[in-house]
Amino acid sequence: VDTTVRGPAAADVSVDRWPEVLDRIRAERPSLAASLAEAVPSVPGSGELGLRLPNGTRFHRDQLEDRSNLSLMENAATAVFGSGVRVMFEFAGGAAPPEKPASASRRSSQIEDPMVRRVLDIFGGRVEETGREE
Repeated sequence: VDTTVRGPAAADVSVDRWPEVLDRIRAERPSLAASLAEAVPSVPGSGELGLRLPNGTRFHRDQLEDRSNLSLMENAATAVFGSGVRVMFEFAGGAAPPEKPASASRRSSQIEDPMVRRVLDIFGGRVEETGREE
């Protein structure tokens, strides 16, 4: 008779099921899901979900590493994969493609506007170049 006490088995994390985790996050906190839209999932270890963010800004990093948001992500991953899942991040600097100076400064001022920032956060949007000069 085996009397060894064992802890719960590690979750069977699979990158194929990342969309399910993201859907659960989106249902709870759409702005957080928007920040994770470009994340590339991996499985760095047993019971771990790695998320590589190719163009993570300081704002994204702070948002994702916030204890409340991290808890929500780990709960969503645990609901999909079972057992306790630990979420880990890798932030890459990722150089942005070169832009015209006027276009870059206009876009920067749009993103810095508190009202624009709030709308982007609520609806999970982003400011994009349209190719149209004004």
